[in-house]
Amino acid sequence: LEAKRVCVVGAGAAGLVAARRLSEAGLHPTVLERGHAVGGLWALGEARADGAVYPGLVTNLPKELMAFHDFPFDCSLPSFVRARDVARYLQAYALKHSLEKFIQFGKTVTCIEPICLAPKSPDPSIERLLNSKETEPKKNAPPFNPVFRLGVDRWRVSWQDEWSGATECADFDAVVCASGHYEQAVVPEISGLQEYLRAGGSSAHSQAYKTAAPFAGKRVVVVGARASGTDIAREILNVAAAVTVADPSCTALERVDTGAADTGADTGADTRAAGTANTASSGELWRAPALVRLEAGRAVFCPRKIRRSGAAPATEGVAGCSEESVACDALVLCTGYAYSFPFLRAETFSNIGGLVAARGKVSPLHLHLFHAGAPGLSFVGLPHSVVPFPLMDAQATLVARVLADDARAATALPPREERLRLAAELDALTDPLHLGNAQWGYVRELARLGGFSDAWLELRLKLAQTLYNDVSAHRPNKPGSPDAYRRAQYELYITDVPPAQALLAAGEHSSETDVRLGTDALGACDAPERARVRRADGSEEELP
Repeated sequence: LEAKRVCVVGAGAAGLVAARRLSEAGLHPTVLERGHAVGGLWALGEARADGAVYPGLVTNLPKELMAFHDFPFDCSLPSFVRARDVARYLQAYALKHSLEKFIQFGKTVTCIEPICLAPKSPDPSIERLLNSKETEPKKNAPPFNPVFRLGVDRWRVSWQDEWSGATECADFDAVVCASGHYEQAVVPEISGLQEYLRAGGSSAHSQAYKTAAPFAGKRVVVVGARASGTDIAREILNVAAAVTVADPSCTALERVDTGAADTGADTGADTRAAGTANTASSGELWRAPALVRLEAGRAVFCPRKIRRSGAAPATEGVAGCSEESVACDALVLCTGYAYSFPFLRAETFSNIGGLVAARGKVSPLHLHLFHAGAPGLSFVGLPHSVVPFPLMDAQATLVARVLADDARAATALPPREERLRLAAELDALTDPLHLGNAQWGYVRELARLGGFSDAWLELRLKLAQTLYNDVSAHRPNKPGSPDAYRRAQYELYITDVPPAQALLAAGEHSSETDVRLGTDALGACDAPERARVRRADGSEEELP
């Protein structure tokens, strides 16, 4: 009665690592991917019309940190790689682990619904057994059925085949949602938008951004000053007459000196790291307070006081502050994304704890991973502000062991009532899926619950945290600041070890090294011990 057939939605990084870990656990994954290649939003390095990745994108984390723990990037690449390099990396990962045999391309999932609820255990002590020190249920109790833990013992998945247009369906023992969280763009309501558009202005979410060319000679306002807003503004600045970044933390309109700033243009040359293609901007860069409304040909700003009372921050005016405005021909909304699973219908979850997906929240979740009411449904890759690939690997490993009824993960799922209680505590947080520096403890907890915590994993996590903190300390905190942090080169290495281990640290994939990698646990291979960095100015530093 163990879960054997598992549907995985999506063949991006989360779906690939899920398929790998499920297969290794003796389960049978079927990966449904709507596109034509592995990699998800990174697929082939070519941005889809509705994708969050654009050709000029350069990662804001180094490859030494981004990589799955047992599969380094090509060592010939710089630390900060382009979208196409990530695409090739994921393709190589799929090839290495023979994952394409599990994937069906051109399949758009349209509906996932529970069709057979697991019966309640005839003896509550059986469910509690998993979290007790006992090794057997009480005398005369019926044998334990693993389905009781999963809440639902059968899921029906429907999808549309791109080639034939036909709708198909199949039943599975469990489902892993690995479809990402960059699909549903958040587009705020902006006063005066229609007047602005009628006057000839343009407006689009950053999801539609692919190149700076359409903004040549224009006066552009970018709404949002986090990663995408800052990077897109820097790229557009190479061709625009002026770029103004609306940043809620800004208190007054100010011009930003870009004389020493890197603009990160993608000229087509394989310069690899942002900032190396062009260091002279075309237009002026301004930083402004929050955008409050649009007028014909203009954007109006006013400082805002942020109130954090829900999943998305709200703002209110600051008394005594006057409005300021700039000319605006084009508006780019770098306003983020909401979690969305259109194939999961809330009404079908009413008997198993419900389901809510919105901006900043998916509920109810146990461990940011399992549906608390029906943990046979899991979500790999939801946390944000993290190092995604290694975290996804930890999540996928725990999911695989739970679904395979692996004794090493016997305590991962407490009783249903406890899971729902813990999920409610998470829901009370403002942004429960934002982990940041909490990600390291989170991965350790997953490893503890899944029985794959070991010295190598701990060493790798400490090293990852060191790199993460170093990158964060050198990343500019406002638009227009020099982007030199992306020209740093990181190196991971092992001290006093045999050559095969040094090859692994350097990113070589020799047959000798591959044999020694191991697949049973995340930390089963030899891990680098130290890190050093060469900064853009040529200085070198050993990281603590």
